[in-house]
Amino acid sequence: MTSSTRSVREHLAAVAAWDGADVARMGADDALAAAEAGAAAIHALQAVVARFAARVDDVCEQSPGTEGYARRHGAASGPPSFRVWLG
Repeated sequence: MTSSTRSVREHLAAVAAWDGADVARMGADDALAAAEAGAAAIHALQAVVARFAARVDDVCEQSPGTEGYARRHGAASGPPSFRVWLG
């Protein structure tokens, strides 16, 4: 599976449309639209990060033990489960 940040970029562009907005003077509909755009951008970014984290989790499972990938990168008690963290 290849990674793509296209969705993230599209959602961030929608958030950027609100750059410079006077939040204190926004109407409720505009504030809701901006909040929804931000939430969509966060969700898109989480989806991309989840793919990378799942790969790290796979590598950790393939190299357990004191010389394994997780231990070499700071985990004191075996491989972390990134899938649980992102769940």
